[in-house]
Amino acid sequence: MRAEKTVELEAGQPMVFGSDRDKGLRVRNYEAELCRADEADVWNPSVASTAPAMVMAEIRRGLDLPVPIGVFRDVQRPLFEDSVHAQIDEQTKKKGPGKLRDLVYSGDTWEVG
Repeated sequence: MRAEKTVELEAGQPMVFGSDRDKGLRVRNYEAELCRADEADVWNPSVASTAPAMVMAEIRRGLDLPVPIGVFRDVQRPLFEDSVHAQIDEQTKKKGPGKLRDLVYSGDTWEVG
């Protein structure tokens, strides 16, 4: 694959390509289109929506559009595991550590708080 047919997606950088870096990409109406380098959109992989990354991932070859490479998404979100442990810690502070024996012998049902 020749370098002029790829566009490197770099955070904070315009999406330009070509041997002279004189071509650009911009997104209009959820589609990537060719433009001059000075009209190229700046890439932002930290957008919460998946839409920009999907537009880049679905570029159709044969339209003289380059193949995007680089970081498509870089979104920071809390880990599920951390949220679960935070909930457990919160309930333990409210109700104490509890005992497995009490749970086993509490009957067929119990209330989840």
